[in-house]
Amino acid sequence: MQKAILLLFAVFGLLYFLFYPFLKNVASRKKLFRWFLIIYAIAALASTVSYYYL
Repeated sequence: MQKAILLLFAVFGLLYFLFYPFLKNVASRKKLFRWFLIIYAIAALASTVSYYYL
């Protein structure tokens, strides 16, 4: 469990530094959030479809 928490913090730290330029202004933040929601919806739909096919 401790290893998973450390890995999770490391990934969040990496993602923060990776997406920091996009989080500086409001327009980029809204665009990033919109794309995140779109990709999340597509992933959830693909996961549901693959669950029913399997």
